[in-house]
Amino acid sequence: MYDFPRQTDPGSRFPAPPPARPPRPVANIPKPQPAPNETPSAPPLRLSQILTPEESRRNTQELEKYTESVKSRLAKVAGKSLTPEQKDIAERVQTYLTQAEQAREQDLVTAVNLARRADLLAKDLVDRLP
Repeated sequence: MYDFPRQTDPGSRFPAPPPARPPRPVANIPKPQPAPNETPSAPPLRLSQILTPEESRRNTQELEKYTESVKSRLAKVAGKSLTPEQKDIAERVQTYLTQAEQAREQDLVTAVNLARRADLLAKDLVDRLP
């Protein structure tokens, strides 16, 4: 049969692991401080669409139409007793309207889209009233 050599110590088959290295010292170097802003930074540039005079006029008219519609619908709701859900919708309508008015000078297309959203929500709110 087979004749295998006998070993008395099973650990003697593998070499001992090397001793652990001591941890490296860490230098206490302070982190660099950011340079102070001596001049105020300019606001970030924002890309927007370039509109023809006709597009600009049409968008302005749409914005005014939606804005007036929203204000009219919010006036209808003002004195009513609203459910919590209806109050939330009214607050969102007002937020969209405020954002549309703020965006008017910088991005007319965005302002129209915000006013359109406000108008749709306001219409839905008025339709839900008893």
